Amino acid sequence: MALGLPLEPRPPSFTRIIGEIFFYFALVGFIEELLFRGLVYRALLDWRGSGLAILGSSIGFALWHVVWAGPLAITHLILGFVFALVRWRAGGILGLIVAHGLFDLVAVELPLPVPIESVDQVLQLTIANRLPLIVGDILLLALIVYLLCIRINVKMHASRGGSK
Repeated sequence: MALGLPLEPRPPSFTRIIGEIFFYFALVGFIEELLFRGLVYRALLDWRGSGLAILGSSIGFALWHVVWAGPLAITHLILGFVFALVRWRAGGILGLIVAHGLFDLVAVELPLPVPIESVDQVLQLTIANRLPLIVGDILLLALIVYLLCIRINVKMHASRGGSK
């Protein structure tokens, strides 16, 4: 929306939609979340604590995507960081599997109108409407602040002898 691209959904096909739902939820979302917010996060958490678990699983997630995303893997670092914060706060990955599947499904269902063949083409895109971009950034930052503040408040409350 912020780029003002004429995005349109692809024509619906029952078998394609079912196949993509299975692929992006049961395979991509499940496997990547199990790997990065499950295995890598837990190993780093047990080894050095939550700070390294959040940072390390985020970096691992970005490196996993760098082969096809190139320099745009920085977006995966940010998304991995937000997902790791959610994992830290929620304590589980079930919601992250669903969010990851939805994120990927929406991304594949609303393709760019022209094929992007290089990072230079992406960098040439201009922002047609700043409001959706600003709202998206504010929501993302609000989620991060919320997750950090809630976790800090819970720890402070627990240290005063209160219960969760």
